[in-house]
Amino acid sequence: MRFSLRNIARLFKPALGVGILYFLLASCTELSPGVSTNVPNHVADYEWSKEYFEGVWGSSVNNVFAVGTNGYILRYNGSSWKETESGVSVTLSDVWGSLGDNVYAIGEAGTLLHYNGDDWTILDLGLSQNLNAIWGTSADNIFITDASGNMYHFDGQKLREMDIPDVGELNDIWGTGPNNIYSVSSRGAILQYDGSSWKIMAEGFQPLYAIWGSSDTNLFATGTGGTMAHFDGKEWSKAESKAHTGLYGIWGNSSTSAYVVGTVGTILKYDGEQWNQMATFTSENLKGIWGQHDKIFIVGGLGTIQIF
Repeated sequence: MRFSLRNIARLFKPALGVGILYFLLASCTELSPGVSTNVPNHVADYEWSKEYFEGVWGSSVNNVFAVGTNGYILRYNGSSWKETESGVSVTLSDVWGSLGDNVYAIGEAGTLLHYNGDDWTILDLGLSQNLNAIWGTSADNIFITDASGNMYHFDGQKLREMDIPDVGELNDIWGTGPNNIYSVSSRGAILQYDGSSWKIMAEGFQPLYAIWGSSDTNLFATGTGGTMAHFDGKEWSKAESKAHTGLYGIWGNSSTSAYVVGTVGTILKYDGEQWNQMATFTSENLKGIWGQHDKIFIVGGLGTIQIF
């Protein structure tokens, strides 16, 4: 989603849907002390072009999109992945939609794509900066950030730049509703939108990459070097992640079940009290995570897509 990995040429071009390899995570690596063995029993490993995936989102577990380098977009229909033609060759950094037939992907050089359920089309809204994150509450209330620290509001037709404090590059957006939206920055700041204006909620952390919460009073932000911040409804404070790697993506389905992904295959799981490292299935950097109920999708470097 944010902080794009090096854009490299496609290394392999195997046919999509060649096969599925199931394997036990416990057999992948020897666990170091303190690493949780509470891991999914099986992971699906599909084969496709080895692009670097940056973001993942779905309207349901039967309609999931993964985006990455060279304009590469895969769509999952519940049983198999298929490449969909994007019409661009730039790195795509993030994807989000209000419905399965109203999906947006963003990327380098101001790229904004729209999916109508059948095809992707390029929307020319006059943007030129690399776009980092996209998120919204409805089809006409969408927020987009760029690499220069700008925030845009998109109503599905028109784009307008929003007034926002100068806190550096904005790397992620997430919220609980139209009047309670958050963004995190490369300067370690956390912004909040109340439906009318953006304000600095907290600052002084290490560079932050992602934000998510189970409610307005239980928020987590993640960043460089294992940085973890927590909001309890009153104030933000540092939290213990038990990791020392960059933490790029976060997603959860309740106050007692959340996951974080990061560099060199890092996966953390939250049980409502603490974060524990899970056994890894890869040494690639993991950049995006999305899920629904008990099914989770993780994407990352060199074509990494895992489902558990």
